[in-house]
Amino acid sequence: MVAVEAQTSPYEVTNGEMKYVTGHHPVQAKDDSRIEIGSTADIWSHSLRPDVVIKAPHSHEALLDLDLQNKCCTEAAILESLGSHPRIIKTARSTTAPQGLALAEAPNGDVANYLTTHGDTIDVSLRLKWCKQAAEGLAYCHSHAVLHCDLRPDNMLLDINLDLSLCDFEGSKNAQYNGGGLPDFGLCHPKDDFADVTEAIEVFGLGPCMYTFMTGLIPHGNSAFTAHYMFDHHEKFTRRINQGDYPDIPTLDGGDIIQQCWTEKIESARDVYSCYVNLERQREDQ
Repeated sequence: MVAVEAQTSPYEVTNGEMKYVTGHHPVQAKDDSRIEIGSTADIWSHSLRPDVVIKAPHSHEALLDLDLQNKCCTEAAILESLGSHPRIIKTARSTTAPQGLALAEAPNGDVANYLTTHGDTIDVSLRLKWCKQAAEGLAYCHSHAVLHCDLRPDNMLLDINLDLSLCDFEGSKNAQYNGGGLPDFGLCHPKDDFADVTEAIEVFGLGPCMYTFMTGLIPHGNSAFTAHYMFDHHEKFTRRINQGDYPDIPTLDGGDIIQQCWTEKIESARDVYSCYVNLERQREDQ
């Protein structure tokens, strides 16, 4: 995505661009156009531009909440610190009084919904591309001393070419900012539940995400990924992972890479990315 400065409405946003709505500019959202409800913010259709969506706090009064203010400012600051990269959404600048994020709507939604909608029709090469791109995005974050802290398939957006980018950095942290986010249950090793997030914890978290990319299911589950299902499934996941019981994936493309994430035999997101680059080359040579 290409970052641009916030302007007065109507917003001049083209496909792939994002604006940060700041100061006293009102959030241009229809009262009846809420698309999605999040934990701290909602996603709305833009009242003037059908190709734009707005991420805004649940209410204007919520902006008085210090924790929410911290999350909003953290997201802006983290995105600014990351700068431009094809696997990361971007913003033009940080602010102390954010009103919301105005973004061009992801044409293909997020990975979790795409998997649910398209199921077995998704080609293996596309699934492997998402694995590689998720690792690439996380490696880029880590190279800039940023921890995403909420790595999961529904926080990964798909553009018109079905290329992946990481989103939702409100819970992220670096040396200056801490949004207080934690991985969802089932997306980190059970021993690390409620622990401070580290790069190693996030590398483990790539494993469940990539397993979901490849199978459409959550580990040790019989359902597609949803945040609520992961929470409900946590006890079963915890019991089996603590016993060293991982899903049987010997025939899964890239299964050995996923296994190395789960067993903590791979040290960095950069190494995960390199493994998928090598796998891609091997498949091309076949």
